[in-house]
Amino acid sequence: MESSRRIEADLLGEVAFPEDCLYGIATERAVRCSSLGAPKIPSIFFKNLGKLKLACAIANQRLGLLSSEKAAAIAEATEMLCRGEIPSSAFPVEIFQTGGCTPINMNVNEVIRQVALQKHPQLKLHANDDCNLGQSTNDLIPSTLNMTLQELTLGQLIPALKKVFDVLQEKERAWADITLLGRTHTMDAVLMKLGQVFSGYKRQVEKNMENITHGLEHFLELPIGGTAVGNGCNTHPNFGETVIKILNERWETHFIASKNRFEQQSSRDDYVYFAGLLDTLATTFVKLANDIRWYGSGPAGGLNELIIPATQAGSSCMPGKVNPVVCETLLQVCIYVQGHCDMVRRCAVIGGQFQLNTTSALLIYALIESIQTFAKALDLFCEKLLHDLQPNEANIRKHVQNSYALLNNLAPKIGYDKAAALVQEAQKLGCDLKTILEKHNLKYNEVIDKGTF
Repeated sequence: MESSRRIEADLLGEVAFPEDCLYGIATERAVRCSSLGAPKIPSIFFKNLGKLKLACAIANQRLGLLSSEKAAAIAEATEMLCRGEIPSSAFPVEIFQTGGCTPINMNVNEVIRQVALQKHPQLKLHANDDCNLGQSTNDLIPSTLNMTLQELTLGQLIPALKKVFDVLQEKERAWADITLLGRTHTMDAVLMKLGQVFSGYKRQVEKNMENITHGLEHFLELPIGGTAVGNGCNTHPNFGETVIKILNERWETHFIASKNRFEQQSSRDDYVYFAGLLDTLATTFVKLANDIRWYGSGPAGGLNELIIPATQAGSSCMPGKVNPVVCETLLQVCIYVQGHCDMVRRCAVIGGQFQLNTTSALLIYALIESIQTFAKALDLFCEKLLHDLQPNEANIRKHVQNSYALLNNLAPKIGYDKAAALVQEAQKLGCDLKTILEKHNLKYNEVIDKGTF
């Protein structure tokens, strides 16, 4: 037996839907125009949009613009959205879409309406007039993105970075007395401590956390209440401030009203800046992962100064080969994130004309995907590699002893030119450091003592 259907109409005509379909005609029109098999906006964005819609409904009731019955029904539906209880099939719109995410906003408005009507069929709810009352896509979407970036960064990315920081600090302390051959231009340079190397990595991560946390401050400002262009057309003058107050009361957040809605709604500068911070973070971990990969190279034909934990077979045809797979995973995530960061910059330029950015959905996807993927990759890097990373002290010691780097310590005593001549002579004769020092009546132990500091 064929299920019952409902008919919805707009200026273009009528569309029939299965009675249990949660979205409506605006969503269906958008799907027909832009279904390419592309990704969809991650669910966390819809949960935060649900929070904002809930606060909007309560605000409209407090301001006397929405009946208590309608506000309660909308609130009930939005709470389900916030809890993730509405199936993902209700949100079919892909990231390549028209406008500044109008299809996403209307999709949510229609779902809220339909869920509310399933529970309260006697109500006359309208997706625009009631569920979108006092709102516009153009102030809702950047407000929701700001909320989402706050939640993801503080809830996932910063904790993942803190784990990495803690392990690096632990390595710095544990390896404080291991003398290592420092290298510049990939060539032997001077001696240093392995703990000092990891203190540098630790500080890189710490500075990224400081910069990212500072950059998040821009996202405490919400332009809600600005409606289409920032001047609050067709909404109550106290609407935006009331919504923000409700958000902060209900979820213990610290959002504030936008200092200038015209700037926040028409530009995407804050997201370009934040993408730059993520890009820098990726650069940091390219450096860290690559260094560890090279320190662990070999084992026979490379440096082999760090012992990288074995996690899987490294070759289909070379038995026993072990590769730095976790480093390589992180390196590819860094490439992926940097590509998304470049996409954010391009979206801000290409899509931003006058009072609206038309590429907001792609920008939203790029930022959310970057943060979520990066946080997961850092957790994996910490768990599968950093925790169990160990120094190969025998190899480290051998490289120190076989290097002429210790002759650098003689330069202040015998002069740069004479020290350089000793290096050249030793290389020409193919002899070790001890031999060349003894040949010139220099005490090897004194040089070693000075060199290991």
